[in-house]
Amino acid sequence: MHASTGHEPASEWFLPTDAIIRIQLDGGAMTLRTLEGRLDLPCASIVGPTSRAFGTTSHRGVLVSVGIRPLGWTALTERQADAYRGRAVDLNDVTSGRFVTRLLDRLRIVSDESFLASALDEALKPLL
Repeated sequence: MHASTGHEPASEWFLPTDAIIRIQLDGGAMTLRTLEGRLDLPCASIVGPTSRAFGTTSHRGVLVSVGIRPLGWTALTERQADAYRGRAVDLNDVTSGRFVTRLLDRLRIVSDESFLASALDEALKPLL
């Protein structure tokens, strides 16, 4: 989790990895950077499995990242992870809108960032 307060964006780089859900709370913009260029992401997105490093920048608010292992991917969607390899898409394109709405609603009501982990556990529990 990263919080960007004030005018300075929060950036991080990832080595090749399994899929990652990215949630931008507080309505700020989120950008993905790769060797090919930049892509603006919606507030709830998923970056499929990658074979290259990539970076993200959050321009305002709180950015929550959730790593998704193969078993978690299977619980999240019936779609094949390879179809999303090296791609970033709206989370609604991969899973049900009902799940995304429940996830966002649960995270947005957290008033203290120290409780985000337990809110994620609660929101992801139906997938277990």
